[in-house]
Amino acid sequence: MTATPTLKRIDEARGESLENVFRTLFPDDDCVTGVDDQTVREALRHCRGEHLFAQLERKLGGQPLSARQKGHLQLARHVLRAYFAQPAFHPDLARALLAETGALLAGALTPGGWLTQHTRDPVHELLTLAGRVGIGWSPGDRRADETRDMLCSWFRALGRDGDSQTVVVAARARVADFDQVCERRVASVRGRHQGLSAADARRRAARVIDEKLAGRHQPPFMASSLHKDWWPALQRVFMQEGEQSERAARLVRVLGLVIWALQPREHVSREVKKLSRVAEDISLELPRVFAEVMPEEQPREDLVDRIEVALYSIIHGRQVPREAVVPVEENEPADVPTEHSDEHAQWFERSADAQRMWLLSGQDDPDRFFFDLFGRRVLHCSPGEARGKLQSGELRPIPTPVSTPQLVRTHLNQLKRRTRRGRLRRQQAPPARAGSW
Repeated sequence: MTATPTLKRIDEARGESLENVFRTLFPDDDCVTGVDDQTVREALRHCRGEHLFAQLERKLGGQPLSARQKGHLQLARHVLRAYFAQPAFHPDLARALLAETGALLAGALTPGGWLTQHTRDPVHELLTLAGRVGIGWSPGDRRADETRDMLCSWFRALGRDGDSQTVVVAARARVADFDQVCERRVASVRGRHQGLSAADARRRAARVIDEKLAGRHQPPFMASSLHKDWWPALQRVFMQEGEQSERAARLVRVLGLVIWALQPREHVSREVKKLSRVAEDISLELPRVFAEVMPEEQPREDLVDRIEVALYSIIHGRQVPREAVVPVEENEPADVPTEHSDEHAQWFERSADAQRMWLLSGQDDPDRFFFDLFGRRVLHCSPGEARGKLQSGELRPIPTPVSTPQLVRTHLNQLKRRTRRGRLRRQQAPPARAGSW
């Protein structure tokens, strides 16, 4: 009987191929006549559903597997379970896909198969393609069953088609179809939101504010709001709809009116009289316009209150503290998110209904557009609203799945560590019953 692998033999195998490491970790038992690999592979290709190994034992009629075969299959099972257990796969989809992995387990026994080929084997690419589609799978989507069945059919095809590359080529074509449909629908949404480029919108918004200021001093709260709230809001509208849109014109008109009202030429009585006439209109207009400038309700109400108090004080001849406003073009918009913000993760899941969506807008875009797997827009919100949804947990970022080659290396290292820790214990244990798992 072949001896249990020693630490020296395991250490020597570190720099060799994965196949040599397998031979070191799972040596064949010369006293056990096992089933040949081809028979095991054919049996596995017909195993579907849960408890694949139990099905395999029944199909083999109780004939024992060799230690090497058990090692390959156990490692493959651990890798596949770990891959589909990642957050990228909804649990319902993961269960359905795991039930179709009999052909993938069979491939683990193929000479030079996917367990021993880091990235070159088509199985790794097929699993990656399944991850690209699976990360957007939502159980409530009207095409959820169709998409799940398509992914399952890829794995079933491995059991029918001897050429795994043929299966991968067909899967690539289906993913390309998804991408094309999605791109057309996204382009349609973008077409309805034409405006200036991000850089032009930023410059033009800054120039509008500076022109409206015309050197006027403003109360400190307004000087801060011009940079923090008004500039990003104008940039967003200019990018979405253009500078000549109705919403842009309304924002610019109200901005100019508020800036003038907070510093009229107080020594000229007709300026104050004019302010008295328009103050009520300003108070009525501010909440509606500010809803577009400041998405968060409480800061918006505080700013409106401060403006109304300042207007009342000016009308009644009371002093209102003011300061010079730094030209807006000298600063950057406060709400442009950083490069590493969670808001820029590729995929998100809405906690209320498990709807998965991907983010279209990037760092320079004014709003956040979220689309499902098929390119349908499911959410449109401002950057502030998107941040609020992330902070509250209403939206959860979904990490990209770790690749199967990396999982193979991780689990193989775990096997090596477990082999080292249990070496003496296995030497002293009685022989295992033939055919046991």
